[in-house]
Amino acid sequence: MIRQMQRPWLIVGALFLTLVWSERAVAQCEFQVGPPVTAADGLEQDEFGASVAIDVDTAIMGAPGDDHAGDASGSAYVFIRSGAVWTQQAKLIALDADVGDRFGFDVANSGNIAFVGAPGDDFPIDVFDAGSVYVFNRAGTVWTQGQKLAKATPGLYEEFGRSVAMDTTTAFIGAPFNTLFREESGSVFVYIRSGLTWSLLDNFGASDNFIDDGFGHSVALSGSTAVVGNESGAAYVFLRTGDTWNEQQILVSPDGGAGFGLSVAVRGDVVLIGAPLDGAGSAYVFTRTAGVWTFQQKLTAPEATAGFGNSVAMETNLAVVGASLDDTVAGVSAGATYLFVNTGGVWSQEARVRAGDAAAGDEFGSDVAVSTGRVLVGARFGDNAGGVNSGSAYVFAARSPDCNANGVLDACDITNGTSADCNGNNVPDECDLADGTSLDCNANGMPDECDIVSGASADCNANGIPDECEVDCNANGVPDDCDIRDGTSQDCNANAVPDSCDIAGGFSQDCNVNGVPDECECVNTMSPVPEPGGVAKSRYVSFVPGNPCVRAAIRVTYASLPAPFGGFIGQHLWVGPPHLVSESSLVPGAGNPPRFAAAELQCAPYYTQWESWGTVSVSAADVVPGARYAIQMIEAGCDLIDEGSYSGPLNVPTAVWGDVTAPVNVTNFTDIFAIVVKFQDKPGAVSKPYADLQPNIPNRVVNFLDVSQDVAAFQSKPYPFSGPCACPSTATCPTLDACGRCSP
Repeated sequence: MIRQMQRPWLIVGALFLTLVWSERAVAQCEFQVGPPVTAADGLEQDEFGASVAIDVDTAIMGAPGDDHAGDASGSAYVFIRSGAVWTQQAKLIALDADVGDRFGFDVANSGNIAFVGAPGDDFPIDVFDAGSVYVFNRAGTVWTQGQKLAKATPGLYEEFGRSVAMDTTTAFIGAPFNTLFREESGSVFVYIRSGLTWSLLDNFGASDNFIDDGFGHSVALSGSTAVVGNESGAAYVFLRTGDTWNEQQILVSPDGGAGFGLSVAVRGDVVLIGAPLDGAGSAYVFTRTAGVWTFQQKLTAPEATAGFGNSVAMETNLAVVGASLDDTVAGVSAGATYLFVNTGGVWSQEARVRAGDAAAGDEFGSDVAVSTGRVLVGARFGDNAGGVNSGSAYVFAARSPDCNANGVLDACDITNGTSADCNGNNVPDECDLADGTSLDCNANGMPDECDIVSGASADCNANGIPDECEVDCNANGVPDDCDIRDGTSQDCNANAVPDSCDIAGGFSQDCNVNGVPDECECVNTMSPVPEPGGVAKSRYVSFVPGNPCVRAAIRVTYASLPAPFGGFIGQHLWVGPPHLVSESSLVPGAGNPPRFAAAELQCAPYYTQWESWGTVSVSAADVVPGARYAIQMIEAGCDLIDEGSYSGPLNVPTAVWGDVTAPVNVTNFTDIFAIVVKFQDKPGAVSKPYADLQPNIPNRVVNFLDVSQDVAAFQSKPYPFSGPCACPSTATCPTLDACGRCSP
């Protein structure tokens, strides 16, 4: 972690990123990250991100310029991660905050504990810049201030808390201008935890301390190893044995790199030391073997212009180096951060990282941190919604995958234009398509969602599918559902298919060729016509429905009735399903008898295409001799209540009871004689329909019942059948037969 010498009281910013690392060598590249993480209440000059720390899914960003309790009183912010989203959990401030404290100048966290340095704290009273460190503890989602740590006898301008490093049980706090040995030679304070209490374990300086060394300018901690950097070009490694920390070795630049020690990081047996004043800057890697530290490699970046190494962080085989003063295409001191990977003992630059919204003076890379592959980078002077220099931090995956196996990180493929990332998910489009994350229904090599966003494809129904890939039965370039929604096509039967396609595909008929499916329109059908050559029959109503290709129902209305059935006049019944029956005994010895369509009356309408049946003959107890019936048709889909929907009526009479020798219209001996002759099947007998008085479909033969009924009528006896009945409701007739009539 580094402290800016040009602005010694400012904290370095933070950024997050998560990458997947490959052990093989990977080509160098450059990519951008964003959008930034910012404080919910950020204001100009807050310098959010001047210092950063991260532990797994919890990140801390210092904002030492926050003026909540006066100029530069300072604050720090806690963010937590859920999936890919970082959300602000808390804002940390000192209970005794005051002007110039610079609370948040450095931060550290481990688990549910956070340390926040305030090197400008005039503790206890008017001891200017004596400095302090505040401990915060998290319970659930709530952070509470615990101890305030400070030197027992604070001294002026010692800046206790200028640097902090910690794990769950041990903390190192730097006081680079402490006069423990010599004036501003500096020292560090080691604390250990028991429960919620932190106690001072030791306070020591460098073994070769000298005036103005600034020992404690930077600190880092990894298990039993700690590294302390000074402002005079050295770094010191300390090793813990029991509760005792002993200086193990002094590290210096092998080539005199200026600024060596201004930032330090350690991971196990590897130390990374920044030298940001070494020309454009550099960083040095040292490794430990058998207790001896040896220089391994100097890291530089040929494209870096200034400040490379001002901040450093480490994980196993991964080094993160900030270059906050780096000039980029975004402008002077826009800043950059560099990633290096270790392969077989050789460190290679993997990527140069810039902020996607970079601007001159942002100082991206002010501070860096890394945990579980996620890199946090601060840009303390980033301008965002909070105002000028309000500060930003960024999250990105440090170890990026190479999904297309071309030897280049995916993020770099995207940045250098080798691969597109139209949906901004940091995965090359070709990989999104290959693994099914995105679809490409039109096979143009671009994810469907990008076709839509870019305007290359329309998505009229906003379902995420390009219109050209959806059902378009009329081939007008617009999905059927949008045609229907916009009124370009009609869908009268609500089957989600344009009517024109229903008709063209044969799913609907359009007999009048008006473009409207027959089932959807109500047209005045032709009236039924009389049976060809027919004459009135006493117990039959016969007619020809007609109306080609029209599904309709046929209504039968009692127009007139003889006594005693006059009370039924005006009642409506419906012709039921027809079926073919044979006429027998019509002409003896004539071979196969002809067949005709027979039906009965029922209470509910029955819809069919009637023209296929030809002449329809209706018979039942409801058909009364000496009556008149009005036959009307109505198309399917029409309003049964609206009389205007029905065809004109065909009036069909029935012959007077027993009148076989019409048109005498009375039952007489001639009628009876003709029936008897027919019953005997003698040649020349009267036409059968007149004599068949007892309709038992399909038995239309003249039989004994016919004769007996005619004789009964001749004797002026009551009709020997019940006559018509009404269509009941379930209230008055709880049991109905299949035709909706009362069952006895």
